[in-house]
Amino acid sequence: MKISLICVCNPETVKKKHWHGASADSWLVHLAVEADVSAGPAEWLEPVTDEEYNKLK
Repeated sequence: MKISLICVCNPETVKKKHWHGASADSWLVHLAVEADVSAGPAEWLEPVTDEEYNKLK
């Protein structure tokens, strides 16, 4: 990924369970703008445990 990269996800991709995040030696900023208010609010999934987070590379 590059600075200022814009990603557009189709509705079917957004409906699938997925996770955004960083690892212990990297970072991520996730800015989302929802335009389809008829689809309802975002569904937040279970938090990642410290153990899971620390295993990420």
